[in-house]
Amino acid sequence: MTPTPDAAELSPQQFDRLSELLAEGGAAMNMEAVDGYFTALISGPVLVMPTDALSSVLGEHFELSDAVQVSELMALLFQHWNGVAAGLLRTLSEADHAHLPVVFEDEQGVAHGNDWAKGYMRAVFQVPGIWDALLNDDVASGALLPMMMLDHEHDPDPTLRSPPIDETQRNDLLAALAAGANRIYRYFEPHRRAGIDRVPNVPMRQGGPQRALPLRQWPQVQAVLRAGWHLTRPVTPRPVRPCRPEAAAVRLRPAPPSPPDTH
Repeated sequence: MTPTPDAAELSPQQFDRLSELLAEGGAAMNMEAVDGYFTALISGPVLVMPTDALSSVLGEHFELSDAVQVSELMALLFQHWNGVAAGLLRTLSEADHAHLPVVFEDEQGVAHGNDWAKGYMRAVFQVPGIWDALLNDDVASGALLPMMMLDHEHDPDPTLRSPPIDETQRNDLLAALAAGANRIYRYFEPHRRAGIDRVPNVPMRQGGPQRALPLRQWPQVQAVLRAGWHLTRPVTPRPVRPCRPEAAAVRLRPAPPSPPDTH
């Protein structure tokens, strides 16, 4: 599925409706995670169809009783996929364009980015070996550091847990996350072009443990944070609706309300 450069993004109302449908059906991912997951699948070295992503997004126990709702859900998911793909595609032809992740704010107005990073990294390791060119590139793999850190910020394994992240560092990480996602899309563009006439049948694993991250990256991460170095110098993404002007690194959305307690 090749997007047109002007493919319509979801409106705020459509975004909220899709979030609502995912929550109502008990989806495995919320919309922040879906945005990260779609971004990585579209950015990777092989062409993937949005239908291949549905099992991971929805999970094994997703259920909507109304067929009209199911049709609405599919239409909105595919529209979001095309919107992400079109936004990334623009980065190849417009030097001043940066595609921005969608990240939820909590009740205090703080954007954490953990779910977006988890969705992104889920796609990175979903098909073994596909991303090895980037992971084994000591320079280019640095674009994944913000995703790695936010993915493992609360990891129960202390050997994989990222160092504590303060507010300033988190803002820097979110900006670096956006910049890194754009760089990775450009990095793999030659790979996608090389395979455009022979789209592989990629097996998409729904579950299973995620393989460990390359531990050689972690000393670099810790050194960066301890030195207080800001990670956000190469790209300054411009504001895109509905982003607040003072937080132009990502597109901020209020988190959807928690489902009511039925007990």
